[in-house]
Amino acid sequence: MSLITSQAKSVLLAVCLMASPGAFAASPADPQSGPTPATGAQPFSINEEGPINWKPFVPDLYHGQKRIWAFPGKLDHEETQSGATPKPQLDSIDEERPINWRSIVPDICRDQKNIWTFPAKLVRGEDWKPTLAFAAILGGFIVADPHASPYFRNNSNFSEFNRRLSGTNTAIATALVPASFYALGLVRKDSYATQTAMLAGEAAVDGEILGWVLKNAAGRVRPTAVPAGGNYSDTWFENYQPPLRADASFPSEHAIAAFSIATVFARRYPDHRWVPWVAYGAATLVGFSRVTLQAHFPSDVFAGAAFGYLISRFIVMPGREPEP
Repeated sequence: MSLITSQAKSVLLAVCLMASPGAFAASPADPQSGPTPATGAQPFSINEEGPINWKPFVPDLYHGQKRIWAFPGKLDHEETQSGATPKPQLDSIDEERPINWRSIVPDICRDQKNIWTFPAKLVRGEDWKPTLAFAAILGGFIVADPHASPYFRNNSNFSEFNRRLSGTNTAIATALVPASFYALGLVRKDSYATQTAMLAGEAAVDGEILGWVLKNAAGRVRPTAVPAGGNYSDTWFENYQPPLRADASFPSEHAIAAFSIATVFARRYPDHRWVPWVAYGAATLVGFSRVTLQAHFPSDVFAGAAFGYLISRFIVMPGREPEP
C-alpha cells in the first residue's frame, strides 16, 4: 500500500511540475495565436450546461481562471459599446510600460495573468523545450534531496553561517534592499533608482503569490520535520495547514524573493559589471542558507531561484529595461 501511495504522489508531482505556471514564461499567451475555430462553431457560454465529473475537471478549472482574468477586458468592451473612451491596452508584454505607484497594482494583476495562463502556451505546443529542461533539472534535485539533506543535518560546520544568515535576518535584508534603494533615489532625486526599487518590489510580490499557491498545493514537509533516520523521500503532499498559515517546504519563498530582486537590479544596471555578481551572489547565499538551516530541500531552493529569475526576466522586466 505504501508503494502505491508513493507512486501516486510521484504522478501528482510530475503533473504539477509540467504545469507549473511561470516555469519558462518567455512571453504571455497571445490570444491571436490560438487555433482558428471551425466555421459555424459557437463560443462557449458561461451559462451553457456542461457535464460535472472528473474528466473535464482540469479543463473547467482552466476556463474558469481564464474568465476571471479576462473580466477587466470585458469591462473595457462594455465601455467601448456605451461610447465611453476605452482604456489603452498593451498588445505585447515587450511594449514599454509606465513605472509608478498608480500602475503597480494593475501591473501585478497583469503579471499574475501572464503567470497563470502559461499552461495554455504548453497546450498550444509552445515553450516545451525550456519547460522540459526545467522539469528535468528539478527532478534531478528532487532525486538528490534524500542524500543531501541528512548531510547538512549532521554537519555542525555551518553553525556560525546559519546564525548570521538566519531566516529572519535574510528576510529583513532582502526587503531592505529595494526599500533603501527607493529612499536613496528619493534623496538624490533619481527617478531611475526609485523605479528600479518599485520593479523589484513588484517582482517580489509576483513571486511570493506564486510561491504561496504552490506551497499550499504541494504540501511538502520541511527537512527539520523529518525525524532522525526518517524517510526523506516521502515528503510530498503531507503538510497541509490553513492557507494563511502555510508552512510547507516547496518552493523556497526566500529564494524567490532574493532572485527576483537580484534579477531586476542586474537587468536595470547592465553597464555596471559588478552589479550582477553582487546581486546574484547575495541571492545565492540566501538560497544556500535555507539548505544549511534545514528549512528547505535543495530542490525547493532551485525551484524558488528559477521562479524568481524567470518572473523578473520574462514577466516584469520586458518594456522596462534600459535602452542599449
